[in-house]
Amino acid sequence: MLAFFIAFFALLMPFVTTNGARNASIGVDDYVVDLGYQLNRGQAVVNNTLVTFRNVRFAAPPVGPLRFLAPTIPAVDRTGIQNASDVICPQAFPKWLTTGAVTPFTPADIPPVDPRTSEDCLFLDVLLPKRIWETRQGSHAAVLVWIYGGGFDVGWKDASGRGYGLVARSQQSGSQGVILVSIGYRLGLFVSPAVIPRVPKPEIQLSLLISVVLTSRSKGWMNGAGVKSNAGLLDQRFALEWVQRYIHLFGGDPSRVTILGESAGGSSVEAHITAYGGSKGSSPFKGAIIQSPYILPSYPLPNSQVDAVLSFGNVDSVDTLRSMSSTDLQKLNALLVGNSQPFGTFTFGVVPDDDYVPDLPGKLFQQERFDHELFVMTGHNQDEGSRFVPNTLITNDSSYATFLESLILPLANNATALNFITQKLYPPIFDGSQGYTNQTERNNLTIADATFVCNARFMDQANFVPKTYAYEFSVSPAVHGADLSYTFYDFGTVPGVNTTVAEVMQSYLTRFVETGQPNSPALPFFSPARPGLTVQNLGSDFVGPMLDERGIKQLQDRCQFWQDVPYLLNYQSDARVLVEM
Repeated sequence: MLAFFIAFFALLMPFVTTNGARNASIGVDDYVVDLGYQLNRGQAVVNNTLVTFRNVRFAAPPVGPLRFLAPTIPAVDRTGIQNASDVICPQAFPKWLTTGAVTPFTPADIPPVDPRTSEDCLFLDVLLPKRIWETRQGSHAAVLVWIYGGGFDVGWKDASGRGYGLVARSQQSGSQGVILVSIGYRLGLFVSPAVIPRVPKPEIQLSLLISVVLTSRSKGWMNGAGVKSNAGLLDQRFALEWVQRYIHLFGGDPSRVTILGESAGGSSVEAHITAYGGSKGSSPFKGAIIQSPYILPSYPLPNSQVDAVLSFGNVDSVDTLRSMSSTDLQKLNALLVGNSQPFGTFTFGVVPDDDYVPDLPGKLFQQERFDHELFVMTGHNQDEGSRFVPNTLITNDSSYATFLESLILPLANNATALNFITQKLYPPIFDGSQGYTNQTERNNLTIADATFVCNARFMDQANFVPKTYAYEFSVSPAVHGADLSYTFYDFGTVPGVNTTVAEVMQSYLTRFVETGQPNSPALPFFSPARPGLTVQNLGSDFVGPMLDERGIKQLQDRCQFWQDVPYLLNYQSDARVLVEM
């Protein structure tokens, strides 16, 4: 999620863009790929060692009658060689993310639009070693597909970097290297107005923690009225199918594809692993790397606030939204996302839709409804929670409970469940035995477990046929998103980046992409994950296997709670509590 902050400050900077130039001639030294529906030109970069094809169209523009619908194939356009300029999908930021506080977000708060912004944004980048391009007819190179994070409201395919260092690292020790594909996808309100978050009616009593909002949202306002839920996920899936169809033209092997996602991108990867509940055969990829997957759902804005936003745009139907100008729709999106509350949450996200997403991934993993034949690596950071907690406002047991009630709505009506969390799972004991020594650490750990750490652990415990690998990134400050500057480390000295750890991490990642496991003779041994769990520490002090310092049973009880409680009517055992409807 470091990309969020990069994105925010990037909005304040001038951008240099070029028009989508075309040139019908092909020179001897040109890097041109013929996709059938169009031709694209690439260019050599990094001292002529890599070749990049930027902003390759993989789907038709989702505009006009295609707005809010699933992606479709692009039209044939062979009138010239495409050399497209940078494009990003419409963005919006929760106000708490940019100001550190939850206060009303008004039309006056809407920032200037990034000049790269366009609804016609379904493009991808392809980056590969030059030697793969030169031998592309017989290369069969491994492929890594990057899915960015950003709370499903903000982000773009190269916000964290273009991957030059990562692809260069993949060529170490004589390896042919990997091909990196970075994809764009729709965000926020542009995904689907069917999931505009509204408070459920009082008579809908769903005290199943966490899932209540997603369930009510997916069956909510305008659903089914000529729109498609989870269109952003479907954009990603469409790009993955594009890779299967076209990556051989770049020298890639469609049977050697691994997908990588961080934060919301990590949650997206989980959704693709559990797509259709595993009922439609093999996935269009063979491996998955999930970094800090964000599971805590978005929460509804007060109905009065949603109504005020819709009234501001004179919205009374999906047809109104579909016919609205992009400028006006971006304003509505900015208002809805800007008012995300409580602190640490986002307005839009993945919702169960009885189709591509039959349920939340945690439940589908429990039910064994996923693709079991995948190679999987998971990762989380040591301090995932602090960016999502207003710690200055949570100073004691009472304010801790109040924050949890605001964050997980059903707790406000379930004192038993709230007490179980605050007194049993995360009790006010600050001697270090619980994994924290003060209230701030308690706050951060609770949110880290509920949103990121346990979500990654669900994957570690899932019944995949190949071995699963897991790591914890602990280089200070190790906050959520801090590992992105390591994944996308380029070259030389970078302030705040431990280059030794960055090189090891990139080597693990690219080795995993090529072989399905991260080890090589030149690297510290990376043992498979074990329930309980053994994870690989990636830290300044050492790189190697470790056990979670909080103890196996404590972590198991907490993560089992966060996985079970959204879905079970009766949640009880010797260490658990009944959660009633």
